[in-house]
Amino acid sequence: MIAQIRSFFRKFILFGKKIPMKRFLVVIALVLPVAAIAASVDGTEFMFIKHLPGFAPSGYVDVSGPQAVSRSPENGATGVSTGALVHLVFDENVNKGSGDIVISESGVEFERVAVLSGAVLVSGKEATIDPVSSLARGKTYAVSVPTGAFEDARGNASVAVSGWSFETIENNAPSITSLPLSSVMEGTPYSYFLTAEDVEGDTLSFSFSGPQPAWLNLDDYGNGTATLWGTPQEDDVGGTSVALVVSDGTKTAEQAFTIAVAANGTPVFTSSIITQAREGELYSYFAMVDDSLEDSLSITPETLPGWLIFTADNENRMASLEGTPMESDVGNHTVALTVSDGLKSSTQSFTITVAANPAPSFSSAGITEGREGLAYVYSVTVADADAGDTLAIAAPTLPSWLDFTDHMDRTGTLSGTPGVADIGNHTVALTVSDGLKTAQQNFTISIFANDGPVWASPAAGTLSGTFIQGQGIVPVTFVANDTDVPVTYTVAAGSLPAGLALNGNVLEGTPTGAGDFSFTIMVSDNLGANNARSFDMVVQDITPNAFSFNNVTGAALSSVQTSNAVAIAGITGNVTISVAGGSYNIDGGSYITSPGTIHAGQVVTVRQTSSAALNTATTTTLTIGTVSSSWTVTTLDDPCIGNPSVGAVCADGTVYAGISPDGNLPMYVTRCDAGQSWDGSACAGTRSVMSWGTFGTATNITNFNTGEANTAALAALSDTLAAKYCQNLDMHGKDDWYLPARAELIIMYNNGALIGGFDLSNVYPNIYWSSSECYEAQYLGKYNAWGQRENVSCQGDFAKIQKISVRCARR
Repeated sequence: MIAQIRSFFRKFILFGKKIPMKRFLVVIALVLPVAAIAASVDGTEFMFIKHLPGFAPSGYVDVSGPQAVSRSPENGATGVSTGALVHLVFDENVNKGSGDIVISESGVEFERVAVLSGAVLVSGKEATIDPVSSLARGKTYAVSVPTGAFEDARGNASVAVSGWSFETIENNAPSITSLPLSSVMEGTPYSYFLTAEDVEGDTLSFSFSGPQPAWLNLDDYGNGTATLWGTPQEDDVGGTSVALVVSDGTKTAEQAFTIAVAANGTPVFTSSIITQAREGELYSYFAMVDDSLEDSLSITPETLPGWLIFTADNENRMASLEGTPMESDVGNHTVALTVSDGLKSSTQSFTITVAANPAPSFSSAGITEGREGLAYVYSVTVADADAGDTLAIAAPTLPSWLDFTDHMDRTGTLSGTPGVADIGNHTVALTVSDGLKTAQQNFTISIFANDGPVWASPAAGTLSGTFIQGQGIVPVTFVANDTDVPVTYTVAAGSLPAGLALNGNVLEGTPTGAGDFSFTIMVSDNLGANNARSFDMVVQDITPNAFSFNNVTGAALSSVQTSNAVAIAGITGNVTISVAGGSYNIDGGSYITSPGTIHAGQVVTVRQTSSAALNTATTTTLTIGTVSSSWTVTTLDDPCIGNPSVGAVCADGTVYAGISPDGNLPMYVTRCDAGQSWDGSACAGTRSVMSWGTFGTATNITNFNTGEANTAALAALSDTLAAKYCQNLDMHGKDDWYLPARAELIIMYNNGALIGGFDLSNVYPNIYWSSSECYEAQYLGKYNAWGQRENVSCQGDFAKIQKISVRCARR
């Protein structure tokens, strides 16, 4: 039956499989932990398609393949060890399947691992791949596991694993730690042992990074060492350039140098002469010679002083000069040695200067004072120009309370503690000898009685200075004098403010609390004498409780503004107060700008002058101790922005008069009549009156609505004084004024009470010119123009030569 189910299984699509619909129904299990069952129509045959993990009903066939549920290293992992194993965990137990697992590095196949090889281990749900090749540092590797690499107990093939990559830990370059040998003689073997190191312990290899010199060879031992060797010939005399490189397989380090190859010729002395000797000391000089041709060499003395003995060792190409000069040999002595290869020879001549043996000396000075009960220690040091001399120090004369120790290293110690009976003077004699000569040091030690410490500063009582909570104090130094011995300082009573400490004789730190503190400092010497002094210390709290001022909005331009009064609390003593951007007073006193002081319970007020610009904020900042508070004053907005009210005084000083009869545009007028100005509260000065134009001459400018157009036309004429006045007017920063038309005068009259500044009296000249000429050109137009009386609702025609009032407008 299983074979039959498998054959039909290919034709019905269920979880990626095909089964004939005529033979099987698909039933979705809603209660049992089964995903789907395929069953024959007659119920005699069925197949288990998929079950949940851990559940496989009896009689059901599992046809789903294992899937990897986790992997190690994780996909995208960085810093992975080069020795890491590749590890997979499946959702069920697996066995080896078939195929190859491919590990790639940067898109190139790095290693192909056969699933059936010993490099792949399977245990339960886990599979481990151990690459034969070691992973390299600083590389990106990708792992691809094919479908069927593993299978479950029923032979279902595992799902392929791809898109899996990780990065290994970064590689560091190796370094060459040895220094090259830079010279060799022609015909002489050259050997340079190279050493290198790598922090990761990678396998290192040496090679030439440049051309390999013909006479040089490189032996790489594969363990971070190598030998560069060879024997230069005559053609190699000169400089040989060498460039070597060490590699860990990824990164390299180079060492480049030049080997100087010397020509072989006359035998030479290769040793450095010794020209100094000292009386009574063995002089020894080993003369070394060489010849590039490996000739037999002979060394002989030509000139020697009597105190020197010459011994030749020609077989080893060396000779020795030894001897001990005596006092009679002090001075200069000529020496000449010759080396010969039988054909050529060379001479080494030099002078040996024999110096007299200097007497040793004391380099330390005796300590000549001591105190009763206090340990006396004198560290003795001696010197001798002959560094190799052994010096012996002795103390032939000492008082009974002193002991002397020679440390046999050109130092000694004279020590002891005098008692009361030892007060007075004591003679000491020390000697030093190098075996030939002796030096002596004589001095007297005066022992004095012990005196107790005496206070010098500061004075007892309250410590001077300002001490503030949370701020480091200026260190207070306590000084007591004791002519006998050093003293120590301790807090004997009371307590220091928290945060302060007595270090030696210095009180320092940052107090963390405020208040009044009392304490006693005891000064003592190490013989038991002491002296106490009491002090008081006041630590201020300069951080007041939070305080604030009420901000002001809508302030008049350039007006003096005063804040609400604020009571200050939470501080102790007098605390610094300062202001920026204004002034302040304390308890109703005078306003000042300079810093001062304030204490708890006092009341402070700030003041400033508001900005001369609209809708502008200015800030005054008051600082008390460590706390600051800002007070902001904001000027009023321009009332003519948006939908202004008739009569509103704009930011530029003009007055909003309403909507113009032509074009539905806002219309503005000067705040005062011609000849007057605003003094801050009213129009001041005498009104200027003027005529409209020439009597008897018609202009035919009669429009009632367009004062702006009327004015432009009238100003072009020679005698239209009122119109020209408005056109030439420059006021409130504006120069586009015009004489209002007749209808515009009506609007100004209707809104006159709100606009203000008009002459409302019944006394001439309480009439205002319009820019509209009377329209009967043959009669009235020649002589009259329209005007408006502001005290009554009346417009009339007035003779052009009449001098009456003018109020200019603009849009």
